[in-house]
Amino acid sequence: MHVLTSKTTTQGCLLIANPTLFSTSQTYFNKAVIFLYSHSSEGSAGLILNRSTDKRLRDVTNSPQFDAFSENLLWLGGDVGRTTIHLMHPEHIGGTRIVPGIGMGAFDEARKAVRAGIVRPEDCRFFTRYAGWGPGQLAEEVNGGVWFLAAASASVILEGQAQVQTQTWADVLHLMGGEYSQMADAALREQE
Repeated sequence: MHVLTSKTTTQGCLLIANPTLFSTSQTYFNKAVIFLYSHSSEGSAGLILNRSTDKRLRDVTNSPQFDAFSENLLWLGGDVGRTTIHLMHPEHIGGTRIVPGIGMGAFDEARKAVRAGIVRPEDCRFFTRYAGWGPGQLAEEVNGGVWFLAAASASVILEGQAQVQTQTWADVLHLMGGEYSQMADAALREQE
């Protein structure tokens, strides 16, 4: 499991929220870790990895497409796309490869992989909504210190099913080391 600081916003990178922001507005981004699954000159989209809802997939859909995942926790991916459900999973299932080890989509293939015992239901993560930025907006926010950038292994991105939001955020900052680790320690002390 590893995380490296990054200087470039690219598809597959992590955005780590600045701890001094989002405490009073857009609180779903407070201490968020976001996986950027799309980034181009037309805009960017990502999923908050550490913001669970109180719902299971069975609570929001009875589609047979999701029957193998009825007990999966539904994560809040962001504030855009009220009726959107995204599936993130190990790349070997199929779908769209985002980075090595991470795929998205391929609901039918994921269901078949679970039924065949190739993956466990908990290896797949479901998100309602997503975080989105218009052209140039994310670059402005990164340059303004709203987000810290990191490159992460697939294990960092896919794990966290049971982790609480602040712990995941602090864990990623600790893996980045140096001033980021110190920032995480300070934020955790404030919480105590």
